[in-house]
Amino acid sequence: MTTRRIKRTDGVFTSAALSAPVRLAFSQLLEVHELARASGRKDSDFAAEITSLTELGISGSVLRWLVCRGYAKCLREVTQPGDKERRFEPADNLSLNSQSCFVLSRKGMLFARAVLAFGNVGAEAAQANGASGDSPRQGNGLAPSWDAKRRELRLFRKLLKRFRVPAPNQETILAAFQEEGWPNCIDDPLPPKGDLSPQRRLHDTIKALNRKHRQKPPLIHFLGNGTGKNVVWELRMAPRRSHPGKRKDQGNR
Repeated sequence: MTTRRIKRTDGVFTSAALSAPVRLAFSQLLEVHELARASGRKDSDFAAEITSLTELGISGSVLRWLVCRGYAKCLREVTQPGDKERRFEPADNLSLNSQSCFVLSRKGMLFARAVLAFGNVGAEAAQANGASGDSPRQGNGLAPSWDAKRRELRLFRKLLKRFRVPAPNQETILAAFQEEGWPNCIDDPLPPKGDLSPQRRLHDTIKALNRKHRQKPPLIHFLGNGTGKNVVWELRMAPRRSHPGKRKDQGNR
């Protein structure tokens, strides 16, 4: 695994997380999480088999590094013919075999999104803030920041959105996230207004929050959770122009 020494934080060179095989591992395991979530299943139901990962050029050493850092969990599949669901037992050491499967931890999901969206900056911010796996808290560089006086939304000091005219519904939601320390999900903070449907108003406000971002593509995304009563935010990964596993001689540049 080829790395460049950029910055040392708690004993690990953050650039290690940016080598091509590690980025690819994060990308594959984050896809596992997203597909499982979209299907309404547990991550383990979609756990990536070691054979599929190694075929992409992800070595056992990379997988062990992810486990040791707490970014991934190694499971051993014990599914038998006739089982209605995949079954696993936890791996109690770093020994890998054909039954080894991998999923991201909560800490790994946060780190993966930061690395894949923001590269070196995301890795360093994640390391500096511990990438604890809990919801990002106010003051954490991985969470947005809403300045009500300047009416600006920022992330990694990058300006995401500035309001030049009043937008009370959007600003109320951003103020609620800021007050609560930017958890992943908050209750609808908009007060009732006449005969307007609360669900429709929240839906329209979320759509407005995702418009007119300064960064293209937007770095964060707001969405509902299907209840009509909550607002969720998440880091949005930048589109990849090429498959990280197909970039030749990246480590020698």
